[in-house]
Amino acid sequence: MNSTDDENREINRLQITREVVCQELLNDSIAVILLQHSSVTKGSVRAAYSAAAYALGFYRVPAIGVMIQDAEFSRKNLYPTFLRTSPPFSNEAVIMLKLLNKLKYRQVVVLTVEGDVNGQEFTTAFEDYRIDYEIHVSLFGCFVKIHI
Repeated sequence: MNSTDDENREINRLQITREVVCQELLNDSIAVILLQHSSVTKGSVRAAYSAAAYALGFYRVPAIGVMIQDAEFSRKNLYPTFLRTSPPFSNEAVIMLKLLNKLKYRQVVVLTVEGDVNGQEFTTAFEDYRIDYEIHVSLFGCFVKIHI
């Protein structure tokens, strides 16, 4: 190829990113740690972690989430390289069932907020395991979130 062809050829940014950044710079020698402070639960913060974890997964860079418990990050098709050190909120369903069993409560009402992914995951896990603890759910309720 002559220099004229090189100058007229369009640059493929994704190919450069893959070759230079992923193969040469990263070279399986890096992992990224995402730390969420327990007091910060705003949607914009969660969206930033989600975008970072997604991009890192796209480039197959391991991402370790510390104190990130959102059920969203359990979706391995979106976050294939994400590992968390804290269990998802749905694990608390089993803990709650053990507590109810110990206190000899047999009938409960479970309430969540519409659109809350963590609440849905909790409810699903609660429903899956409640029979093992002989807990009857008299009502699964859902509050509608009102935006003012």
